[in-house]
Amino acid sequence: AIDQRKIIIYHVVHKGCYVNQLQDNGDDVSEEKKESDKQKDEVNKNGFNWIAEKLDGLCELIGDVTDVLNNSLSDDFAIIPIDVNEFEFMENMYLKDLLMKLGYLPPNKYLGTCWWRIPREFKTTDVTDMVRLMKEAMGLEIDADLTALCGASEQQMDMQPALMNDNNNDSNHN
Repeated sequence: AIDQRKIIIYHVVHKGCYVNQLQDNGDDVSEEKKESDKQKDEVNKNGFNWIAEKLDGLCELIGDVTDVLNNSLSDDFAIIPIDVNEFEFMENMYLKDLLMKLGYLPPNKYLGTCWWRIPREFKTTDVTDMVRLMKEAMGLEIDADLTALCGASEQQMDMQPALMNDNNNDSNHN
């Protein structure tokens, strides 16, 4: 499961951190546009950084109140934004895509939940591993070879198009 998560996290986070810059084709793009695209991508990266820190903090709190030997969650844990920018991060399409692909539970009006949640099926070590992989992925360069970094075999690469099939409207990143 860690290899599959690594592929998902590396691809989604890398794409979100560089989506606008990767769309710039060649030298015909103005410096102003390049800077604007870099700033837009930085917003996405800040969202990934925030969720990694938030999940890391939640794992510490969960560890303080749960059986350390069991390492399991007793219930779903809500990921609650506090500041205005945190609410904006939770609306970021790349962050939502990452959470969905990793199996986090989205808000559901029929269940009466308004926040994304860590499912009780996850162990705290699962969440800690995901945080570590997110931080690694945020540190990758724009031209990183994700196939080599993920150690993807042919079978895993067959799965990759589904992972990368985000909305074709990548310019709407917030």
